[in-house]
Amino acid sequence: SGGRILHEAANASPVFAKSPVRLHLIGHSAGSIVHSHIVERLCALGWTFVSLNLMAPAVTTDLFSRCVLPRLKDGRVQQLNQFHLGDAQEQADPTCKPILHYTRSLLYLVSESFEGGRRTPLLGMEKYWAQSLGGLNLPNVRAWVAPGSESASATHGGFDDDAATMQSLVALIRTGKPA
Repeated sequence: SGGRILHEAANASPVFAKSPVRLHLIGHSAGSIVHSHIVERLCALGWTFVSLNLMAPAVTTDLFSRCVLPRLKDGRVQQLNQFHLGDAQEQADPTCKPILHYTRSLLYLVSESFEGGRRTPLLGMEKYWAQSLGGLNLPNVRAWVAPGSESASATHGGFDDDAATMQSLVALIRTGKPA
C-alpha cells in the first residue's frame, strides 16, 4: 500500500536516520473503521503508532475490541485520543433531520437502524465508551466530550470543521496535551 511504501522509504532515508518516523492516525466517523483495520494489519507487521486520534468514531465496539484494544494493551498503539459528543447532544443532533426526518445523530441512526435490526454499540457514542474498553482503565486512553473547551463541535459531522478540535489534535500530536 501507499502507507507501507512511504514508511519503508522514510526508514531507509538518511534524512530520517537521526529522527525516526513517528506515525499518527487521525480518523473521523467511518475513518475509525478503516483505522481499526490498519492498526490490526500493520501492528502485526511490527509497526507502532504514536497515537490514534478519533473523532465521533463509527466503529463498532466489537471491531475496536478485536483490532485496537490489544494494541493499546501491548503498546503498539501508544495513545488513543477520542473526541465524541455527550449523549444529550448526540440525541439532539439535527444533522439527519432535513433529509431523513431523523432527530438524533448519525451514530444513533447507524447503531439502531443499520446493523442488521439490532442495537449495535459504537465507540463514538458516550453511552458505550466505557464498555468499549472492557472495563479497563488504561492510562494511554483519553476522551473528551463535546462541546467543551477541547472541541466545540455540537454535531456528529462538525468535528473535522471545528477549529478547537483541530487545534487540540495538532497539540496532542506535538505535545501530548490538547490545546
